[in-house]
Amino acid sequence: MHRVLRVMLKTEASNPSRNQRKNPNNFSMESREHFFNCPYCGEEISLFLDASVGRQIYVEDCSVCCNPIDIEFEIEGDQISFFEAKRGDE
Repeated sequence: MHRVLRVMLKTEASNPSRNQRKNPNNFSMESREHFFNCPYCGEEISLFLDASVGRQIYVEDCSVCCNPIDIEFEIEGDQISFFEAKRGDE
């Protein structure tokens, strides 16, 4: 069974500096914490998504059950327009 989770972004508008980091070369790199449920164990977990890249596809292990999650997201402007987290074994 193919199970896909689509979730909404939780932002912290009251503290935007929390979502912004500087890299060692002093280039501005904006990241956003994104909450979603693991497609294996169902626990809510979070990732910091690099907002300086328009689209990314990669594998991230669940911090609770350690199973591989296929992550895909797209950022348009300053908003996440697409986010998908699915099981890595499908």
